[in-house]
Amino acid sequence: MFTWSDESIRWYQNASEWTGYHALLAREVSEFLEPGFTVCDVGCGPGCLAVELAASVHRVAAVDVDERVLRCIRQKTAERKIGNVETVLCDYEKLPPNCCDVAVACSFGVMEKNALSFMRLARKRLIVIKRKDPVTEDDLTPDFFNCKYKRYDDEEFLDSYQISYRLYTFDGDFGQPLHDREEALRFLEHYGPDGEELPEKPEKFLKDYEISEPGCEYKYYIPNKKEVHMLVIEKADLMELKACLSARYHR
Repeated sequence: MFTWSDESIRWYQNASEWTGYHALLAREVSEFLEPGFTVCDVGCGPGCLAVELAASVHRVAAVDVDERVLRCIRQKTAERKIGNVETVLCDYEKLPPNCCDVAVACSFGVMEKNALSFMRLARKRLIVIKRKDPVTEDDLTPDFFNCKYKRYDDEEFLDSYQISYRLYTFDGDFGQPLHDREEALRFLEHYGPDGEELPEKPEKFLKDYEISEPGCEYKYYIPNKKEVHMLVIEKADLMELKACLSARYHR
């Protein structure tokens, strides 16, 4: 099970601020929000998206099972004087039904496994954001960003049940700025293959990503280009999925 550390949280926040990745996501998501809405960001992690969404809605509930990341969200919202982000320490499946207008799942869960539990949260719609074509288990991406999980195709799953959804695709970069060689090597080791020591290759790899800009606080920037897919699914269509799945399981 993935767990956050103080350093991995800091890396995540630094990457978000440097690239503006979550600000980009928030602009795309906000097209489907209204000022009076409440939003649940399920599996929110360090809450970068939740914080960015706050300006577009009445309230954001940042939901995660890790108190460490929720503390970071509270610190960030205090620094930025954001008063409408609530942190919720729990498994999202234990939230009451219809607790928000819109549920957002960003790089969290898959429709095949989680569609019905996502559905019960939202009164109006579900928004799923994911990187397209994650690598398969035991692979390591060329840029050392590791996305180790079984591949699921949410669109294929919804299509198989003829469930309507809107699909939006756009490019993003959620790369990692790093202060020095030691931090960079820790980062590469953290995201490297489980149980393996990194060879000499990372040293050579890092040379290609040195920042030459004078006065920059970072020495390296490792890009992480993504093709992002955003699925917007209305509550009525999710209810149709529930009916389809119920019929399937009761045959």
